[in-house]
Amino acid sequence: MRGVEGAAAKFGIDSLSKGQVSRLCAAIDEEVDPSFSRDWPAVRFACLLLDATYVRRRVGGRVRGESSIAAIGVGDGGRRHLLGFTCANAEGYAS
Repeated sequence: MRGVEGAAAKFGIDSLSKGQVSRLCAAIDEEVDPSFSRDWPAVRFACLLLDATYVRRRVGGRVRGESSIAAIGVGDGGRRHLLGFTCANAEGYAS
């Protein structure tokens, strides 16, 4: 919840209740989910980028470091599309 409040503070929102955070996350999911179920074979990509950053996150009650990995395709027209996003707990080929 602190992460969402920190992001909201940048827009001038002082505090959020748990219910407001839940509704905000649900609204974001409604916008993001369709892009992950899109028919990507119909889009031609001139370039595919993989980008990762190492973050600390809570998993099973413990804080540990993981990499957040994003796959971004650049279409022929230059528009970028988020193709996928995942977290991995190790740096390696399998991840």
